Amino acid sequence: MRLRSFANEDIYFYVKRIDNTRVMREADPKAGGNLLEAYRFSGCGRRASGLGPAAERLRPARGYQIQSLRQDAQRLVGEQSSLELDEARLLSPARMEELARMQAVY
Repeated sequence: MRLRSFANEDIYFYVKRIDNTRVMREADPKAGGNLLEAYRFSGCGRRASGLGPAAERLRPARGYQIQSLRQDAQRLVGEQSSLELDEARLLSPARMEELARMQAVY
């Protein structure tokens, strides 16, 4: 007894894994504003909705958190530039020649 074949059984689909971990989202010029403006806008909505004092107590803490994150970002940018400078110095052709000479001696 012969079995009937499946439709399109001769087609092979290859699944390719995509790594988007290094992709950064571009800023949308149409969106406008920044996080601080959005935060201020949302604060107006809380006052109007009646959350009032309870929600307002959170506002200064968020300001400190935003400032702390900005300082961390500046520190990390400084660290990154320092590490890039170290990498360039370590991978310079002059240093590579020096390491080659040292290995040739041994």
